Amino acid sequence: MKHLGGGLVLFEKIIDVPDHIIPELSEMVDVAFNTMYDFTYNEEGEIEYGVNLSGHTVYKDDLHSDPIRITGPGIVINPEFFGLCDKVIYQKLLKYFSLFPDAFPCVWWEIGGHVAYYPTGSKYGSHCDNDVNYVYGDVPIDQSALNQTISCSLVLNNDFEGGTMAFKYLDLDVKLSAGDLLMFPSNFVATHEVKEVTKGSRYSYLANFAQGSSAPDRNVVIQNTRESGTQGKSWLPDIAKDFKELLEKEGKPIPPVLTRLPDHGR
Repeated sequence: MKHLGGGLVLFEKIIDVPDHIIPELSEMVDVAFNTMYDFTYNEEGEIEYGVNLSGHTVYKDDLHSDPIRITGPGIVINPEFFGLCDKVIYQKLLKYFSLFPDAFPCVWWEIGGHVAYYPTGSKYGSHCDNDVNYVYGDVPIDQSALNQTISCSLVLNNDFEGGTMAFKYLDLDVKLSAGDLLMFPSNFVATHEVKEVTKGSRYSYLANFAQGSSAPDRNVVIQNTRESGTQGKSWLPDIAKDFKELLEKEGKPIPPVLTRLPDHGR
């Protein structure tokens, strides 16, 4: 566990990626591309732009430079492997809390991960993960990203060049290898970009942790459980107990955020 600065924590080689995972994901790319956008065509039958699953418009010139997100209706990534990824990421989240205890009360639920596929020539511009591209008078339908507090990026392969994660406010450019997990704040302090993949293809598993109540009108629907390999939002009912047990196991003091009493009047 390495704190790189600004809340960025690198966990190296947290999981071994079986040889069959990347070929399985590769077979899903074309279906995922057509699933993630609702396309609008011009009179010549060419794509003008696509609206993605979050309601954002992506124009023609950017459609093939942006990553393809392997998610959407009917798409299930390997439940056994990615279920294991979820469990390991959760354990590293508890470790993250041991560095930043005040992050603990900001995590109520998890957002099931998806795979981002970056072919040669693709990149993802500077952004922070809790930005919904709001403009006054143009309120986005999907505001679920506003709730995100901690972001996770787990790289799944090595056979690519480029594709580093650059955090401009923190002056960090992070190269991840297969099995490496980067955990960081979802807010503007950790504004970042994924630089162009210059050779090969980059696969990463992205997950988030968040806070707040269900708000179906803003696409925030939190369930009690989530099936491995699918996206969704699910509560973390044992997180306080699990964090406390980790601290006790490591002989660390219990922080005030774990001992305070509920104070919300009814």
